[in-house]
Amino acid sequence: MEALLSVHMSSRREAKIMERAISVDSSPGSKSSREINSSGSVVQIKITATDLGALRASLNSTLRGVMIVGEVL
Repeated sequence: MEALLSVHMSSRREAKIMERAISVDSSPGSKSSREINSSGSVVQIKITATDLGALRASLNSTLRGVMIVGEVL
C-alpha cells in the first residue's frame, strides 16, 4: 500500500527546509518507509507500508511533521 503527497511551499528554500526536517523522523525496521524529495518549491512524499494500519500511522506522523514545519516557517 502507498500514499503520495505533494506539499507546495512558498519557495525552493522552504521546500528544502521541509524536506530535511521531515526526513529526520524515519525509523528503520518499521512497517513503513518514506521517500522524500523536493523539486522547486514542491516537496513530494511517497509512503509505502505493509498494511493499512501502518500506512495510516506513517501518514499521520508525516502530516503532523508537515504541519509543524509549516507553522514554524
